[in-house]
Amino acid sequence: MAKEITLIKKNVVTEEEQKQQVADELFAELANNREAVEETMQLLAQLQKAGILDAAISLLAAKEDVSKIAVEQLNREPVKNALNNMMGAGEALSSVDPEVTKQITSSLVTGLQFATDELNSGKKTKVMDFFKVLKDPDINRAITFGFSFLKAFGQGLEKK
Repeated sequence: MAKEITLIKKNVVTEEEQKQQVADELFAELANNREAVEETMQLLAQLQKAGILDAAISLLAAKEDVSKIAVEQLNREPVKNALNNMMGAGEALSSVDPEVTKQITSSLVTGLQFATDELNSGKKTKVMDFFKVLKDPDINRAITFGFSFLKAFGQGLEKK
């Protein structure tokens, strides 16, 4: 028959041994992830060098004050209006074909450059010049575009 167990020896780990075990595990993880640790240290060094790390630490330390100020600023009427206007403009722009937008903005830039050059030349426009330019196909196209735009714009204002 087996001998009766009368003494159970419990392995007691001291606090110092626990700390050493945690340190060993941490060193093992560092060794296994050396490249990531090195990149993280480089990132932190660059953030520190740029002053961003100090700013982030200060920002986190003052998080309640910063969030309160941010909310107060966002609740101001001009900010609300600006955000709503940006959303409305974004919605309007999203419904326009990007190629049309590209063509119009390119034409606008070209037109502004040409008009600036003409203005700087000191050339005066006479009444008869006005009637002559109406026959120019480029000017006629721009005027037709402008009148069409104004007609549709006016119709849109009436729907209000």
